[in-house]
Formats: sequence, C-alpha cells, structure tokens
Amino acid sequence: MNKIRYTFVVLLLISWSPSVGWAQSKITFQVDMQDQITSGAFIPGSSTVAISGDQLPFSKTRRIKLKDTAPRDSIYTATVQFPSLTNGRELTYQYLIKKDYTPVKERNSRSYRITSENEVLPVVKFDEFAR
Repeated sequence: MNKIRYTFVVLLLISWSPSVGWAQSKITFQVDMQDQITSGAFIPGSSTVAISGDQLPFSKTRRIKLKDTAPRDSIYTATVQFPSLTNGRELTYQYLIKKDYTPVKERNSRSYRITSENEVLPVVKFDEFAR
C-alpha cells in the first residue's frame, strides 16, 4: 500500500514539474507611438512606454518597458516570457505612457489568450482599437 502511495505522489510531482507538461511561452508586444510623438504626448528619449497586465510576470507594481530598436520607426516592442501556469488564461493588458512622472493608460484594455506557443502580436496604435 505504501509503495502505491509513493508511486502516486512521485507521478503527481512529475506531472506538476515545470520541465514536464506545457512549455513557457514568449509573447512579443508591439505598439506604434507615431501619433503620440506627433501630438507631443510622447517624447522619445524622455518619455517611456510600458505594458501592464493581470497575469504573471506582471503584477500591480511590475510593468515592462518597451523599446524602439533599429530601425527607429516609432514601433516600440518588448518580448515577455510567461510561465507555463498561465497557458490557457486570458491576459488583460494595457500600454501606458510615462511622461513627466505621470502615467497615462489607454482608455480601454486589450486581451489575449496565452498559449504554449511563442507569438508576435500585430502592431497596434496606442489607445486606438483597444480590444
């Protein structure tokens, strides 16, 4: 009887192991900041754009900054690694601008169902067509 319990516990621990089961996924977020740059709401070099969300690795205090990498095209990106425990969950997220120490969030939230696959989300304009 003890051998059966031991085997059950071992199998249970293996099935919950991070190396077994669903893999972690990386999601690349992309936001076009050109309209905010043109209007003066975002100033490259002094303002920052970040993303906040309701699933790990995000938290109420952890936001992830996006960067405009070469070629400089006003498209800011960040690749975020999500733990396997978030697979299948709905991520609700928002982009936000921090200018003069004041964060400005998009009016509406966006959402995405996290999978075990790596994904590059399409480029969206800040605060437009938030879904």
